[in-house]
Amino acid sequence: MVSAMANDDDKLTTYSAAAKLLGRNRRTVQAALEGLTPDQPSKDGAPARWKLSTIKAALERRDTLNADYVRNDAAASSTATLTRARATGKQQGGNCRNAAAQDGRRTGAA
Repeated sequence: MVSAMANDDDKLTTYSAAAKLLGRNRRTVQAALEGLTPDQPSKDGAPARWKLSTIKAALERRDTLNADYVRNDAAASSTATLTRARATGKQQGGNCRNAAAQDGRRTGAA
């Protein structure tokens, strides 16, 4: 049974066929393979092919990088950060801009 799996990993396939086999999005597989040299380059109009093991390794590497990115909260968009800041400002009595303007008037800075 293990030898059958090893043979499948050595099978050459296109990224599109691999996506279907692995149940992954075709664009995700394509992005994971970006920059990697195909095991069988495209020739005479035929698409490039990779070993299934190469594709699996590329997907695992991409998943690991994405997990690190999300875990470190680097994926938080500036819009989400701004929304949180505005929500915090409203909870503290008004929106952020009004609070800053009021502070300026109190001190005479504006």
